[in-house]
Amino acid sequence: MHSDQRFKKQAPSENLIPVRVKQTDSVYNKAKRLKVIHLNVQSIGNKTTLVNDLIVELDADIAFITETWLKPKGDEGIVSQLRPDGYAKPLNFARTTGQSGGGICVIHRESLDMQCTALTTMTHFECCQCKLFINGRSLLLICIYHPPPSSKNKFTPKQFLAEFETFLGGFSLNVHLPIFIGDFN
Repeated sequence: MHSDQRFKKQAPSENLIPVRVKQTDSVYNKAKRLKVIHLNVQSIGNKTTLVNDLIVELDADIAFITETWLKPKGDEGIVSQLRPDGYAKPLNFARTTGQSGGGICVIHRESLDMQCTALTTMTHFECCQCKLFINGRSLLLICIYHPPPSSKNKFTPKQFLAEFETFLGGFSLNVHLPIFIGDFN
């Protein structure tokens, strides 16, 4: 069985929209197609080999991994295992609130010129943004992990939507058209 079929989940069709790529775009013509994947792993601790194999098998240029459950300190050994040959040192954006769970990890090819930062001002979701530089242009990739509402976190969909709307308002769409990736629960 092809590995991406093992992880294929049927998405509700109302959540999907077709995205057209202009084939005249200079980035499209001068470079191979960029392959970006997202994985929600619900604890990466014992899945590093599987994740590495999947990244290689899918020939991913960039992998955004949510719900890593890694800690900011003490999980460096696990993070170092998440590095297939030809990929840069993984970027671990662990949850810093003291609560367990969550977390985002970014793995990308060494050949990519990419800068990533955690955006830590959010209360109802975790977020990192990566700026990818290609042929004198930049592409903004934003990974979101929104935990599901629970009695423990007391989050509501309304709170998330209000905070996310404020977050979106901070972008000048004339400068960057961001691409959002992640788990919005």
